[in-house]
Amino acid sequence: MEKREAKRLSEILPNVVGTVFGTDCQLRILESRAIEFWPEVIGSVAAAYTSDLKFVNGTLIVKVSSPILRHELFMQCAVLVEKLNKKVGEKVVLKILFR
Repeated sequence: MEKREAKRLSEILPNVVGTVFGTDCQLRILESRAIEFWPEVIGSVAAAYTSDLKFVNGTLIVKVSSPILRHELFMQCAVLVEKLNKKVGEKVVLKILFR
C-alpha cells in the first residue's frame, strides 16, 4: 500500500465543504481565509490601521484610518491581491478597495 502525504485540515476543508454544501459556501471559507491572512500580508503595524474587512463580489473592501497608509496600500494594490491569493491558494481576491 502506498503512503500518502499528510495534509492539514485547513487545506482540505474548503474542498469538502464545497462538495457537501456547494461552491458558495466554499467561496465564503476562502474569503474568510484571505481576511485572516491580511495582517500577515501587510504587516501587523499597518494592519492596526485597517478595519471592517469584507468581501463583495470578489472585491475586498478595507477601511483604512490613515490617509497616508490608504495611499500606500492603493499603490501596492496589485501586489497585495497577488500575495493574498497565493496565501489562500485560490484566486479569491479580484481587487481591493480602500475606504
